[in-house]
Amino acid sequence: MTLNPGTDANSQVANPYFANNATDLHPTSASTSLDGTGTTPAAYITTDLDCKPRTAPHDIGCYFAGCWAEGGAISPDSISICAQLTYVMSATGYSSYPGISYQWQRSATQGGPYSDVSGGSGATTANYTTGKLTTGTYYYVLKVTCPGGLTDYSNELKVVVKSLPTATITAASDTIFCSGGSVQLDAATAANRSYQWMKGSNDIAGATAASYTATSTGTYKVVVTNTQSGCAKSSNGIKVISNPLPAATITPSGSLSFCAGDSVVLQANTGTGLTYRWKKGSNYIAGETQSNYTATTAGKYKVEVTNSNNCSKLSDAVTVSVPCKLGEAQMSSLESLSDYDVSIFPNPADVEINVRLSSDKNFEIEIVNALGEKLISARNQNRIDISKLPSGVYFIKVFSSDKLITRKFIKQ
Repeated sequence: MTLNPGTDANSQVANPYFANNATDLHPTSASTSLDGTGTTPAAYITTDLDCKPRTAPHDIGCYFAGCWAEGGAISPDSISICAQLTYVMSATGYSSYPGISYQWQRSATQGGPYSDVSGGSGATTANYTTGKLTTGTYYYVLKVTCPGGLTDYSNELKVVVKSLPTATITAASDTIFCSGGSVQLDAATAANRSYQWMKGSNDIAGATAASYTATSTGTYKVVVTNTQSGCAKSSNGIKVISNPLPAATITPSGSLSFCAGDSVVLQANTGTGLTYRWKKGSNYIAGETQSNYTATTAGKYKVEVTNSNNCSKLSDAVTVSVPCKLGEAQMSSLESLSDYDVSIFPNPADVEINVRLSSDKNFEIEIVNALGEKLISARNQNRIDISKLPSGVYFIKVFSSDKLITRKFIKQ
């Protein structure tokens, strides 16, 4: 002080903070009581003992005790990753000081210029998680800035983002079909590709070809992997619907074996939205589209039932036999039809129906519906009142002592 009288007015009393009290007496950023207390250094003292420039705010002594920017180091400094993934990057050895700021930056050119990153999380911390990455090569750095403006950058991290393979599905036919059907699903193909088909969120065991045949309802996807880059992509889902078949059964209302002139009503199962087609042998019976069919001749009968989804099922066959035909030996005791015949009129009828027989023998009459239910009976009566019957198809049965003749008529 004797050399510079009065300069002790600039003296400070403070407890400095050292990096290590025993081994490293460098001041740390905690020694803020010394910040800005010195005077502008003389021209010959512009650098402290650690070879760092003495910049504002000037501190007492020849060691830098304020904020010094250090960008730190990123490790590893180069990575390769698939598109649509995220990556967590961090630096070590960066400066820490009250008021210091951090900013991750990115460039498509090695060495910059850099721009602040967008998306992701932690862009202004020392640990940054990117958003989903797109194909390309990018360079990242951490920018560290002191409150006084001093700035430093970390080393550069090179990120190579590899492209994903194409993953699309096309259907070779309609994706809506009836139970028992199928649809072939085809993935887009290319060299060096592997495939894994999925139903919902589950892998389909063994389904690793470029095509898959779906037979059941569900949403199907394919994961395509580039076997060289290791990058994989899942396709959008394609929905497949397998509609159930209807039931198809036949219930006979009576015996399936009868004599010529008689009949049996075959009843198919019923339900909402069902339609019907009857078959005899391998041929469809023209015009027979009701749930019931009256069989009068021998043969194998089936019914095809179709539901509202246009799915059809063919029933098992029922066999109708007519073993006793008039004029054959087993019917030798019966008179021929020319000797004993029945006619009815009018047909269609509204109020009554007339029955005429070629013989005047005693006879009985029954009128039944398509289900075989007896509705009217009479004896030796030629005029039958049908006025109370609902409109529809009916059968009139004429019995004598040795034969039965059946005729069909329509009630209007």
